[in-house]
Amino acid sequence: NPSQGVFFVAFELDAAEDLTVTVYNKLGQKIWEKMVTQATSGRVEVNLGNVASGVYSVELKAGAEISTKKIVVGK
Repeated sequence: NPSQGVFFVAFELDAAEDLTVTVYNKLGQKIWEKMVTQATSGRVEVNLGNVASGVYSVELKAGAEISTKKIVVGK
């Protein structure tokens, strides 16, 4: 389901680590980033209300682990 620009990314880590959530456009350009220090689990609010409709990649990075998800922003 497309988001209107605000969505939440849930995460769960085995141990407390710094988590970086980065959003990239289809050209691979970083358009949004947030760091959560000493995270174990929770969710991060991502507000992309100022971007055009389209498909974006969300990267979650904690230590050596990286997970990527796709999101659809529709206006």
